[in-house]
Amino acid sequence: MSLPTLCLCGKQIRTSTHAYVFSGPYSQITPLWRAVWRQAVDIINPSLSVQRLPVEIWELTVRYTITFTVQELNPPPDLAFLDAIRIWAWDQHDHDVVTGWLRGETFCPIATSINRTKVVRVTDDVLDAGLSGDQFRAQIHLRSTTISSLPVERFTPVLRLLPH
Repeated sequence: MSLPTLCLCGKQIRTSTHAYVFSGPYSQITPLWRAVWRQAVDIINPSLSVQRLPVEIWELTVRYTITFTVQELNPPPDLAFLDAIRIWAWDQHDHDVVTGWLRGETFCPIATSINRTKVVRVTDDVLDAGLSGDQFRAQIHLRSTTISSLPVERFTPVLRLLPH
């Protein structure tokens, strides 16, 4: 009995009956009999803004647009997506995760373009924004919860915080 093969980056790989769905906040083992669907969904115009609030709280707002094709608007029944964000401290030498995956939400596409906004509040000690003018960025993760497919991930541009 030969093992099923999985085509990855133009190479066929022998597998068992299950495949690992690649890294992300919602990694899972997926039966190979579920076809891996190549999505055209994308994340565009990601941005991060930060506002200092009273009582040593920072409000981080991540905005982005998710685009879908017309075919994705007329998909199999109950096509749904899940998106989440995480915040990174970013500099030339080191990149550190500030938060785990946050604000995960499931939604169904209703138009070819959907604007999304996620707001996270963190304390000074979590953000660890010192007097040096630290730099941050957000990572956005999007995947289908209905059809096995590779996730889409994008980063916002780096944002430099002014010393406080």
